[in-house]
Parts: sequence; C-alpha cells; structure tokens
Amino acid sequence: MTTLYILIGLCFQQLYQASARAVIMTPMDPIVATGSDLNMICTLDASTTYTSRDIIWTTSFGKDTDRIDPSKIDIISDSEAMLRLQNLTMANYKDQYHCYLPDSSWHGTYVYVGMAPTKPTLNCFSTNIIDYWCEWSEIENTNLKDTYTFEYEYKHLLKRTTDCASLMQFGREFQSIGAA
Repeated sequence: MTTLYILIGLCFQQLYQASARAVIMTPMDPIVATGSDLNMICTLDASTTYTSRDIIWTTSFGKDTDRIDPSKIDIISDSEAMLRLQNLTMANYKDQYHCYLPDSSWHGTYVYVGMAPTKPTLNCFSTNIIDYWCEWSEIENTNLKDTYTFEYEYKHLLKRTTDCASLMQFGREFQSIGAA
C-alpha cells in the first residue's frame, strides 16, 4: 500500500512539473498610447536548463502566427530576454505576443493600442428647477473600451449626485448630438 502512495505522489509531482510554466511574460495585457514604444520581458523559470537565447518569440492576430524578427529582441541576461515594440499604431490593436521554449508551453499577452480618451461635452438645459434635458457630443473612437457616466446634481434641493440614466424613469429624455 505504501508503494502505491509513493507512485501516486510521483505521478502528481510529474504532472505538476509538466504544468509549471517554463517562461513568464510581462507586462500582461498592457494598454499603450498610439505612437508609444513597449518593452516586453520574457523570464525563464529557474528550474529550466535553457537560456534566454533559446526563447522563441511569436506574434499572432486571428489565425496567423509569425515569428518575430530577432533584431527586435535583446538578451538581458541568461534568464531574461526583451522584445522591443516601437511606434505602435492602431493596426497593432489587440495583437497577441508569445514567448516560449522548444518543447514547452507558451506564455502570451495581448497588447491594446489606442488613443487617450477625450472628455465629452455635456450640455443640460432647463426652463425651471425640476424639468430639464441634456445633450452630449459623440466620443471620438479611441480604439479602446471607454465607459462614460453622465451625472447631474440638484444643488438646491437634494445635494446629491445621480446618474443621468436614472432620469429615464422620470420620463426625461436624453439624446446624443452629432451622432453619425
């Protein structure tokens, strides 16, 4: 019976070692501004016998995967290599980059490229203290997921801030100006 427990333990140890990552890539899922540069680091696990010169770098978008030009890769140490991405554009939005060793699972990350969001223009109009309506300009496409919340405040009555969307329950209308 003891032999069985030892064999099971050895099997779990082998499974754990096989599932452990041989490489770690940083940063994970970075968001960068259009025109920026980004350095990505691939670090080897201390238990591997490979060096950073053995790291394979690839990029993919959709089903296409390509090896990265070695001139964009710097060897930092025996255990770290750096990929230099320069002047990223909107065309690079959500590209995926991977680093891995021969006969090893890969570690990858998405790179999100876009423009910094601009502050929207919000105009509200009223003919009295209770009834009013608001309009806002469309937000320029940043190529990133943006979320805007419009709020209003009754300064003289309730002294609290409320999300504009909640006004729909009171029958007030909102519309976006400049919509395409």
